[in-house]
Amino acid sequence: MRPKIYFLTSLLFSIMLQCTYAQNNSMYDFSLLRQFDKIDTLLDIEKDRKDFYQRSKLIQLSENSTVSFGGSWRLQFETFKNQQFVDVDNGKRIWTLNRFLAHSHFKFKNGEIFGELLSSSTGGKDNLSPVDAEKLDINQLFIKYNLTPAIKVGIGRENLKLGSGRVIDPREGPGVRRAFDMAQVHYAAKDFKAMVFFGATGNVSPRIFDNHYLDFNETLTAIYTTTQITNAHALDAYVMYQKDNDVVYSNVAGNERRALLGFRHFGKLGSFNFNNEYFYQFGRIADQKISAWAVAFQLEKQFQIARHTGALGFKSNIISGDVNPDDKVNNTFDPFYPRGAYFGRVASFTPSNFFDLHPYVNMTINRFFFEVDYDVFWRYSVHDGLYNPSVRIEYDDLNDRRFIAHQIGTVSGYKPNNFLNLELESNILCPGAFLIDSGRNKTMLHIVLSAEFSF
Repeated sequence: MRPKIYFLTSLLFSIMLQCTYAQNNSMYDFSLLRQFDKIDTLLDIEKDRKDFYQRSKLIQLSENSTVSFGGSWRLQFETFKNQQFVDVDNGKRIWTLNRFLAHSHFKFKNGEIFGELLSSSTGGKDNLSPVDAEKLDINQLFIKYNLTPAIKVGIGRENLKLGSGRVIDPREGPGVRRAFDMAQVHYAAKDFKAMVFFGATGNVSPRIFDNHYLDFNETLTAIYTTTQITNAHALDAYVMYQKDNDVVYSNVAGNERRALLGFRHFGKLGSFNFNNEYFYQFGRIADQKISAWAVAFQLEKQFQIARHTGALGFKSNIISGDVNPDDKVNNTFDPFYPRGAYFGRVASFTPSNFFDLHPYVNMTINRFFFEVDYDVFWRYSVHDGLYNPSVRIEYDDLNDRRFIAHQIGTVSGYKPNNFLNLELESNILCPGAFLIDSGRNKTMLHIVLSAEFSF
């Protein structure tokens, strides 16, 4: 079936569901990671008053057990002009990306089992990245069991999002999400939560059920805690240890053993929201010591205009790069597994060797969302290059210029109901002195139109 037919079918079905559940739209609260869906209110509806969708969405097996089914389909139209700031015409300018997720969630008295399949494909794109396409494979499959009311253990493959996604995120932008094969222990008290886990990221392969599982070439061990200080603000504190082999930076390559200490302070201060994070890394790569750091700031003021909600905000990141290639100390910050759209879905830069200033304003009017933002980038160190989302060198250190680029972005969204979400994002990036002197002097344009149907 062609993408247009897919889209029209999903749109019509979504409208039909919205009309059916106009009075009870809140009973379908679909999360980014679907194991956290909130649909238990369906159990409050009498069986003879449920329609087919409600009966098949959540089934009560016994007094203490249920099974639910669901999924999502996402279609994206994407285009680049002057990708990587050079005039390269690879033929087709617009391509499509399709992703389908289907899951089943079994909950019993003291635990849960969750399984999810993923299928992702592209059309019209010549240079595929490893995370663009995967015919069919297991995205998530895990079991969790409550040993006590406060302690829960789990094992299996799972997508993770910790904090605001600056360090660990499921990589929602591309077609293939990031998953960890992991063992984990959770502890929860009144104002304190802790998660301890060991995970291996594995490798994505494009065919059917051919992903690598329990691939320990790259592993992550972590303790992540959240303390609710007051009703208005909280603190995340965490320590992580990553083992990664065959890593390549601008000034060193080899096997890497890197530890990360992090703190995230977030919440409200009067009418302002804040979300600030601080990082320090140490360890070794090849024959060099690691000493890297980063800070991330966000402050947002919400306001009302004629019953509509808006926000005026400011973000900034200072992220270290290697200062001296000859001192046997590597200062390049490795962001580990951050959200791909760290500076917008264009994802031209990853948060390494950076300093940026990023004001933005957005507005929600009924079911419409609009945002305009401006970001300006500099290199933190003129002795280090710039990296792609895989932390591989994308723009070599060819000169001593610091200014990288300006970026102007817009996002327009429309969510008619909880089942359908439409979004158009565009970014224009104008190269600065570092890129121009490196022979990359073309203005980049990136546009992506997304339609996602959840059920």
